[in-house]
Amino acid sequence: MKLVKKPVSKLPFFKRGDSNVIEIKPITFGDFNKLPYAKKESESLTDAELFQQYKAAIFACTDINEGEFATLTAPDFNTLSKDIDKFINSSSDVLRGEPITGNTFEFDLLHPFENDVGETISRIKFKAPLVAHSEKLAEIDDAHEREHFMFRCACGLDEEDVDRMSMNDYLAIKPQVGAFFTLTADYFRPRTFKA
Repeated sequence: MKLVKKPVSKLPFFKRGDSNVIEIKPITFGDFNKLPYAKKESESLTDAELFQQYKAAIFACTDINEGEFATLTAPDFNTLSKDIDKFINSSSDVLRGEPITGNTFEFDLLHPFENDVGETISRIKFKAPLVAHSEKLAEIDDAHEREHFMFRCACGLDEEDVDRMSMNDYLAIKPQVGAFFTLTADYFRPRTFKA
């Protein structure tokens, strides 16, 4: 497994001591979905909504405080927002340079997490769902419920586990989960809960 450098943003005008570098922290799938407009297509956001989305992402993914945020210049804000957007929308397999393939049946998480019973989940073992699972999935109309059902069947993860998973790991695993239910993972993308 390749080590991944911690993501950072080098801001043109911001200074904290002698540094203009801000570390970007991963965001969980659950916290990502709590961002103000996470479920809305970015192309349809107004300028005010887009600003609020970026502001919320900055607070969720960095240690910048309110006072520091208030003194960011527009170029700093834009640079940091773009760097965060690029990072949280990158799947962990791509960040490692080791893409998951259709032949991948185990995956080490880039960001292990603790579940509600105190166990650390650091590795996902995929299991092929049964035809009975496919039949049950066809009966579920709600996109959010469909996605969580697929994750339970293919990864053994419940909704709370998926919410604790980093966006990077979620984006790496999602296509493989969909691929287990169809011949191509792309089939599920328009039907599943958008991330």
